[in-house]
Amino acid sequence: MKKLILIFLLILCFNLLYSQLINSYGIKAGLSIANQDYDFTYIDGLMTNYRYGMDISPFVEIVINNRFNLLLEIHYIQKGTDVEIDVRDNIGQLIDTEVSIIVNYLEFDLFTKFEIGQSRVKPYIIGGSIIDIFIGYKNEWNFFDSYYDDFNPIDFGISIGLGTEYQLSKKITSLLEIRFSPSLTTSYKVDVIEISNLSFEILTGIKF
Repeated sequence: MKKLILIFLLILCFNLLYSQLINSYGIKAGLSIANQDYDFTYIDGLMTNYRYGMDISPFVEIVINNRFNLLLEIHYIQKGTDVEIDVRDNIGQLIDTEVSIIVNYLEFDLFTKFEIGQSRVKPYIIGGSIIDIFIGYKNEWNFFDSYYDDFNPIDFGISIGLGTEYQLSKKITSLLEIRFSPSLTTSYKVDVIEISNLSFEILTGIKF
């Protein structure tokens, strides 16, 4: 219920802003390069590797002045990790050495955007806060299901990035963007282990 209320309030804010303040809108899509930190209290953590996932988002842009804008975005993003661990069958035969875990989020972003220059090619810097709403996971060997079944429904983090825009026409602009997005909160925490998210995003998009 808390997740539904939060989503409703955020969408309502988007709708209220749309009619009066929004200068442009568009869509971004690309690659999420994600990992998770398994921090065990009494033993060394598991070795985890970055995994690739999908990231897609509609967005709106609110102009503050000729340099600073606000960005409001809603992402469907795949995070997770690849854990190095031996997977064996019922007779003990090794069948895999890695478990791939995909964690799906609905992510709400509020960013400040600083534009550098006013030419047809326009670099920019972005930074701000993210709220991740946990919507499910996929675990190919059912390892660590007890962790992910009790994942926190909401994760808070920050994101910083660089991008550039290229004006294709008077009304259409393309963009390319790279971000670094660490979580500030743990997604799962008990006495013996904490799990937290970390990701990079490479996005391309179009703005109208």
